[in-house]
Amino acid sequence: MRMPQATLELPAHPARLARAAERADWRRRHGAPQRWALVASFMLLALSALFPLYFMLSSSFRTQLDWDHSRIGLPTTLSLGAFRAAWTGASIGEYLRNSTIITVVTVALSVLCASMAGYAFSRMRWRFSGALYYFVLAWLAIPPVVLIVPIYIEMADLGLINTYWSVILLYTALNMPFNVYLMTAYYRSLPGELMEAARIDGAN
Repeated sequence: MRMPQATLELPAHPARLARAAERADWRRRHGAPQRWALVASFMLLALSALFPLYFMLSSSFRTQLDWDHSRIGLPTTLSLGAFRAAWTGASIGEYLRNSTIITVVTVALSVLCASMAGYAFSRMRWRFSGALYYFVLAWLAIPPVVLIVPIYIEMADLGLINTYWSVILLYTALNMPFNVYLMTAYYRSLPGELMEAARIDGAN
C-alpha cells in the first residue's frame, strides 16, 4: 500500500512577492480608468442603437403642423392622428384580421395532422412506414420557390384564388415535413410505459 507523499511548500522569494505587489498596485491604480472608458464606450453604443427607436416614437406623435414647420424635432402636442391614418389608410385592420385567421387555422391544422402522422410513424408498425417517413422528410430539401407555378395552377383549378384556404393549405403543406419530423422525434422520446399506461386507462 503506497503512502501519500507529503508536499513541501517553499516560501516565495521576497523579490518575487514585491514584483507581484507592484503589479497588483499598478492594476488597481490604472485599471479603474480603463474600465470606466470601456463602460462609457458601451453606453454610447447603446444610446446610438436606441436613437432610431426614439426618433421613430417622437415622429409618430407629431401632427401635420409639426411636419410643415420642421422635418426633425419633438412633437409640440401628443397626437394619435398618424396611427389613425395608418390604421384606416393602409387597411391595417383588415390585414391583421386576415393574418389572425390564417395563423390560427394553419397552426390548428398543422398540429392536428402532424401529431397523428408523428404517432403513426413512431409508435405503429405498418408496411412501408419507414420508406414513407423518409419520403416525407425528403420534401425538406425541395425549395418552395420551385413549386410556385404548380401550386398556382392547382389553386386556380380548385377555385381557391384570393381565399383564406389557399394560403392555409399552402402553409400547412409546406410546413408539414418539418412538423412531422418534430412530432415523430417527440413521440419517440416518450417512454413506452407511458403509452401502455395510457392505453390501460382507456386512451386509444
